[in-house]
Amino acid sequence: VRSLPEELSIISDSIKQTVNLFQIKSNNVASTQIKAGWFRPEVTIGYNVSSQSLNSEISDMRKVPVLSGDNNIRLFSSELFMSPTFRYDRDKIRLMLRVPIRMLGYNLKNINGASDTSTLFFRVSPAVSAIFSPWNNWEGSVMYSYGRNTQGDIQSMNPSFIMNNYRTLSEGYAGIIETGSHSSMMRIIYR
Repeated sequence: VRSLPEELSIISDSIKQTVNLFQIKSNNVASTQIKAGWFRPEVTIGYNVSSQSLNSEISDMRKVPVLSGDNNIRLFSSELFMSPTFRYDRDKIRLMLRVPIRMLGYNLKNINGASDTSTLFFRVSPAVSAIFSPWNNWEGSVMYSYGRNTQGDIQSMNPSFIMNNYRTLSEGYAGIIETGSHSSMMRIIYR
C-alpha cells in the first residue's frame, strides 16, 4: 500500500498543482522443483494485482492561463503467469528451456472524461540455453531468449498535464507501453 500526496507551487508564475497517487499491490508466487535423475522440471505460477488511483488538479492563475486539467483516473491491472522450466544436467552437457506464459489485463477509468478502457494481453517469452564442457579447462555456451513486455502505469496513462518539478511538465498518452527484445549470446571459456 502506498500513498503519495504531492503539491507543487510555482509562485513566480502563479501555478499550483496538487497530485494524490494511491496504490495497492499484491504479488503472489509459488514454485516447485522435482529432481528426476538428470532432469529437473520446475514450475512457477503466480497472480499479481494492482489498483492505482490518481487525482490531479492544476490551478493556473496567470492573466492568460495556459495550463489546465483536473483528473480523476483509476487503473486496475492483473497478471496471471506460469513459467515451466526444463533442465537437463548430465556430465558435460547442461540444457535449459524456459517458457514463461503471462496473461495481463488492464482496466482504465477516466472518471472526469467518462471513459472506460479494458485490454487483455497474452505473452510468451521463451528462453533456451546450452552449456557444453568437452574438457576440464574448456566450456562453451549458447543462449537465446525472446521477450515481449507490456507495462501499464497510471502516471504514463494520465491524459492531462503533470508538473514533475518547476521546469518539467509531462503529459501521458492513451495506451500501454509495449517492448520486445531478442537476446543471444555465445561464450567460450578457457580456465
